[in-house]
Amino acid sequence: MPPKRSRPDPTPPTTQAPSKKHKPLPQDPTTPPTFQPSTSATLAIGPLYSPLAESTSTNPSFTPTFVQSFISPNQDFTRNYDTKVKNKVLVVDNPPADEGVRAKRKEERGKKRRKEKLKSLSSRERKEMGVWKVDKEVCKYQLFLPLYELWVQYMDEVLDKITQSALMLGKLVKADLHGAKIAVTQSKCPTNIGISGILIKETENMFYIVTEHDTLKAIPKKSHIFTFAVRDKLITVYGNQFLVRSGERIAKKFKSKPTVELL
Repeated sequence: MPPKRSRPDPTPPTTQAPSKKHKPLPQDPTTPPTFQPSTSATLAIGPLYSPLAESTSTNPSFTPTFVQSFISPNQDFTRNYDTKVKNKVLVVDNPPADEGVRAKRKEERGKKRRKEKLKSLSSRERKEMGVWKVDKEVCKYQLFLPLYELWVQYMDEVLDKITQSALMLGKLVKADLHGAKIAVTQSKCPTNIGISGILIKETENMFYIVTEHDTLKAIPKKSHIFTFAVRDKLITVYGNQFLVRSGERIAKKFKSKPTVELL
């Protein structure tokens, strides 16, 4: 047989009577209001903070002893300590190091600075490494034609809106000639007369020219006269007066002379 189900209790559940609201007691307006926490609130037990220690120094007697060692016996130590040292902030300077320590630090800084600084190559090292060496295999005239076009644009910017010959010559003397089409017009060596091409390298005493026949010619400046064209004008360069590096011509002051040694 199936189990019997229990019947629900016919008696209604007991309900608690609503509690009566307590009226707040009248409070004196002159006294500040008091806070009364609820009985259901959890209260923290113990202080909110703990007091710091009176002295954080491991040796509190160090400062008086240290100050007393610098005060002469004729002076009142207690009075000076209470008025000038006690409960005051003192700025203590860093004592200078010994001469040997300072020299060692200076040497270490110098070594570190020399390591960080990029070492520049000397003239001998550049010559041994072939930094400025021009290989004859790559000396092709067609290869340097874009350099000539860049030089023409460069000269247009240098001679911008200059029409007077005197001002133009002053600019050309200090201008960079790398990329110019230059020719030898006069020379003590007859075989060099007529050589022309694009100037690819200039030193203090030499012009290096790539000719139309794809050959590299090293022409000395001394005892030679060169010409190149700028804005449909033929400019003459006297090699004896041009014995200077390309970068140094910018700072050099060229003086006019009554007589010039042409060759």
